[in-house]
This record gives sequence, structure tokens and C-alpha cells, in this order.
Amino acid sequence: MEQRWISLIEFSQISGVSVATIKLNYKSIPGIVKENKDFKVLYGSRYPYNIGSAKVNDEISRKCIILKAINKRRYLSCEKLHCYQEEMDVLLEELFECGLIQSNNIYEQTGINSYICTEKGARMADLKMKELKIEMAKLLGAFIGAAANAYFNS
Repeated sequence: MEQRWISLIEFSQISGVSVATIKLNYKSIPGIVKENKDFKVLYGSRYPYNIGSAKVNDEISRKCIILKAINKRRYLSCEKLHCYQEEMDVLLEELFECGLIQSNNIYEQTGINSYICTEKGARMADLKMKELKIEMAKLLGAFIGAAANAYFNS
């Protein structure tokens, strides 16, 4: 399949970030290529998510940050989450199985760029981080309990 590209202006409109800011930070944005003085952006690319002061100190924190980044349609690298790509893939799979994220059907992308939030995920992502961690722990506990129950009762 041939890769699709969009202009820098289109990317700016989609991401809500100014063209000037994107040009300034283009090296940190996966999917942006500079050819001579022109830029082209791989379809489905996202502007990086700013973790800010969020502490990445456990799996619940990582899942909450991923959910917030997906809800804002931002890119997030596994390096920012202090984990390996395979670990991030597991975190994404758990969020998917819990019904918080779904595929966006943009097949040019991988990792976090392949997902959007479900309605349930968007509602949770809007919570403050402290509240989100509590709700995420409850949801994951209920999900794991239901899966274990189904396994042992089958």
C-alpha cells in the first residue's frame, strides 16, 4: 500500500498547532519529512503529547497518560513512558480490551496513533489525573475479575 501524505497546513489544522510551532519542532514529530524547504506529513501523524508534571511511576500512571494522549489526539513515545515498545503495546491492548480505546482505521500508523477514545474512554480521560487513576484501577480490577471468573467457570 502506498503511503499517503498531507501538507503541513493540513497537519496544523488537524492538530490545532501553528505551522510555525510545527516547523520549529518537526524533528520530534514522527511522520514529518523535510525535503529542501518543503514539509510533508505522513497521513495519521500526530503532534507529540506533553506529559507535563505527570509522574510515570507505575502501570496505572502509564495507562492514564496513554488514555489522555489518545483523547487529545497526540503522539506519545514509549521513551516518555519509560517502557519498551512491547510493553506499550500490552498497555494499549489492555485499554482496548476494557473498551476505552478503539482502532481509528488509519492503517499507515502504529502504536498510539492507531487509536481513538471510545465515549467511555473520553469521559475517563477528562478526569483529573488523581481521579482517573482511581477509576482506572477500579475498571481494570473489574475487568480482570470478570475475565478470571469466566475462565474458571468455563
